[in-house]
Amino acid sequence: MPATAKTAKVIKTGKLEKAVKLSGLAATKGARAAIEAAGGSIAGEPIRPEKTPQEKAWQKNLAAAAAKPEKSAKTEKTVKTEKPAKGEGRPKGDQAPAQERTKD
Repeated sequence: MPATAKTAKVIKTGKLEKAVKLSGLAATKGARAAIEAAGGSIAGEPIRPEKTPQEKAWQKNLAAAAAKPEKSAKTEKTVKTEKPAKGEGRPKGDQAPAQERTKD
């Protein structure tokens, strides 16, 4: 295992013809069954590296984001305002005065 690798996991591909003994590695259910069927064994718990503070914060943020319900277009309600009928609207006195044009 390379020095930069934090963990390793054994997965099943192909057939296992010889018995092997593993220690401290994780294995999938299929790999575990194949190893035991060939007469091998898997000993010890997988080594789990200590998480850095950045990894812990990232997982906390990820869990918080997963807990928030997603907004969908179907659940959002839009408020529609009714337009005044023709001829209705603001009274003339409420409108702002038009600007006068001056010739220079």
